[in-house]
Amino acid sequence: MWGAGLAVLVVAAAVASLWLVRNGDTGSSTATADHRSIAVLPLVNIGGDTANAYFADGMTDELMSALNKVPGLRVASRTAAFSYKRSNATPTEIGAALNVSTLLEGTVRRDGNRLRLTAQLIDVADGLALWSETYERELSHVFAVQDSLAQAIVGALRSRFGGVMTADAVPKRGTDNLEAYDLYLRGRYFFQQRGADGLRRALEYFEQAVSRDPGYADAYTGIADVYGQLPLYTATPGDSVLPLALRAVTRAIALDSTLAGAFASRGALLNSAWRWSEAERDLRRAIGIDPRNATAHQWYGENLLMNGRIDEAITEFQLATELDPLSPVMTALHAIALAVAGDAGAAVERAQRAVSLDSLTPVTRFMLGAVYLYVDRGSDAIPELETAAQLAAGVATVNGLLGYAYAVTDQPDRARAVLQSIDSTNLTTGNAAAIARIYLGLGDLAAALDWLDRAAAAHDPFYGSEPLASPLFDALRGDPRFADVIRKVNLDVDILSR
Repeated sequence: MWGAGLAVLVVAAAVASLWLVRNGDTGSSTATADHRSIAVLPLVNIGGDTANAYFADGMTDELMSALNKVPGLRVASRTAAFSYKRSNATPTEIGAALNVSTLLEGTVRRDGNRLRLTAQLIDVADGLALWSETYERELSHVFAVQDSLAQAIVGALRSRFGGVMTADAVPKRGTDNLEAYDLYLRGRYFFQQRGADGLRRALEYFEQAVSRDPGYADAYTGIADVYGQLPLYTATPGDSVLPLALRAVTRAIALDSTLAGAFASRGALLNSAWRWSEAERDLRRAIGIDPRNATAHQWYGENLLMNGRIDEAITEFQLATELDPLSPVMTALHAIALAVAGDAGAAVERAQRAVSLDSLTPVTRFMLGAVYLYVDRGSDAIPELETAAQLAAGVATVNGLLGYAYAVTDQPDRARAVLQSIDSTNLTTGNAAAIARIYLGLGDLAAALDWLDRAAAAHDPFYGSEPLASPLFDALRGDPRFADVIRKVNLDVDILSR
């Protein structure tokens, strides 16, 4: 996965919410029969206790997930909606930016054992409230509040859009144990924070949740997702936690085989383990359960891209970006696939769009640089890759591609300087593949193949993030050693070696 291969670039955007359904769509800012759309804005935590922020975010997620199950209703993605947390933008401005006709906003106040929740639907065309309600209950009745609120919202939307929405919104929590649910919400909140401390705290809360309710499938999925991310933000070796992650997510699926997020998470883990066929099976299952799961489409697209099934990958990335149009990584992945397919104009446009969505993290600059290289614009690639290298100092993944770019733009001395800066004795952090890239750019194909072979032996994440179908590897096609490397990483040798 690009998320795994480039996580050392510290790009939280690359791995957005693994266990959350990222359900969005494009719509219109007017309430017509063809544009039944809503954005659930983050509920505002009031009362001064920042420790309750997790609860407000969790309630928002539950409402978003419930509304997404209503046929005919388009729900903006979490990424898009949460980008307006603490925003001063007007409803009309938000609606136009997110392409929705209706907003749901509200507040949450948790005071001891009391819960007060307010919510209102707003017409983005004029900023007027269409419906509002206040709920004051004991905290022990939080599930009833969620159910009542979701049903009331659907009723109001049905009045607004007509009777086409035949299904009600029923939140699916996966547990009746309030303590386990609260622990799960805390874990989910800290998982979103990423970083070593956030992930460790998330793991503690998820484990406490399953200890309170051993049948809580979502909490097991949370455990798996934390294990999947620990190697990206800590010194934890990926091989040491992959079995733990797979065990947890498989337990989640055994408890509830309708969880799209669990199948998607297991598919992503299997991608990183180079178990491509098994990963494809799980990702297709996730999409079958929930066709609007943008992250599942992304991860399936990565699986297809790595195996050289480019047209299919483009389709999946297109779907992902339609569902989550503000995701810079999904947009950049779409660009990568287009570039590999030879559609230079569209690829560059999409890659530049990704940078415009997030120019402050190295991953979008890195991927724009890769696109420029794929479409034979090496001189344009260099400033993007140099910027990425500055933002991610010392990261071999970036330096390897930068060294390649220097080599193919007639700057061999600079390429060799980058080569010498990479520790060839440490093959656990992407160094082997980075060295292979530079030798490839310098035209030393034998050395490039040597290092590609070492990268395979070291289970370098390069093979889950760099499409071997790209033009960078054309010089190696037909070489039996290249075919051997492809076999070692379980990719499709028939497609990639010719």
